[in-house]
Amino acid sequence: MIYQIWLSLLKGDAAAAARRSYLETGDAKAAYHAVRDMFSAAETDLSEAQAVYKACERTSCGIMPSSVFGYNEGSRLPLFLYYKGSFKETASRAALVGARRCTEYGRSVTLDLASDLAKHNIAVVSGLAKGVDAYAHTGCIDAGGYTIAVLGCGIDYCYPPENKPLYKRIAETGLIVSEYPPGTRPSSFTFPRRNRIIAALSDTVTVVEAGKKSGALITAEYALKYQKKLFAVPGRIDSKESTGCNRLLADGKAFVFMPGCLTPKEDDAQLSLPLEEPSDALSAECAKLVMIVKRNSGKMPISELRDRTGADSTHFFDLVTELELRDMAETRGNEIWLRR
Repeated sequence: MIYQIWLSLLKGDAAAAARRSYLETGDAKAAYHAVRDMFSAAETDLSEAQAVYKACERTSCGIMPSSVFGYNEGSRLPLFLYYKGSFKETASRAALVGARRCTEYGRSVTLDLASDLAKHNIAVVSGLAKGVDAYAHTGCIDAGGYTIAVLGCGIDYCYPPENKPLYKRIAETGLIVSEYPPGTRPSSFTFPRRNRIIAALSDTVTVVEAGKKSGALITAEYALKYQKKLFAVPGRIDSKESTGCNRLLADGKAFVFMPGCLTPKEDDAQLSLPLEEPSDALSAECAKLVMIVKRNSGKMPISELRDRTGADSTHFFDLVTELELRDMAETRGNEIWLRR
């Protein structure tokens, strides 16, 4: 476990080399010895990993290879996830995501969907946030199903705090995972990154309610990037909580999804919308970020870059994550570095 933790904490060139070695052998200890002589003592020091191991013992959490979920290595997701609870094989996994301040309509739809999925042995994946996420987990558990919560903080934190009873229920009957070691506090940076894991773990992603700038739309974009089937629940045209869902449908990016529709019907006219293929082209906004950092010697504080772009936090961190997934940049502490 020490070597798995060490590998999960690595950054930069050392991480890339160790990752390649691990993927070849499937053995974290072998990966450590394979690269130990290639990098500095600081990069191969096990003291931080040992400290995290002790924190795992104190908080009763473990670390598991993400390969058990079977998602695509090309997504550049973490090799390991910290966890509480237990991994269970199910027919498939479906993400239900949406607004924190959801309407009664959103609550009702989410509970129905989660219950229906549970009865079909389909695991419900969500982010343990307020609103739709919490109702997704609750509806699944109440129906006797299996649910997976993906955190945007260390496995020992429950955010928001009012979800602690739900956190305990999931740990007892389902699975809680995080890419962050114990002690990592939630932040505006960690939550957008969490969304890519929600999409990657799931076979389908359903957006129940989402405002114009909802974080759930980040999860939707990752679903398209990872070529997962994306659904959106249509809402009233005058409801701001449904603006994001209705836009996904209008743009042809998502299938229409209603309670009871577990799988799309090939002859259903509602599902004949032309889905857009994920684009490999770098967006103009990402290119702008790269140019700013290049002009600053290839690295700069994340907060300064965010101020320079003028983008809201959620959108900004989505752009940073896209650059990381494309292997064009990496974050080191509070700085972003371009890969050379």
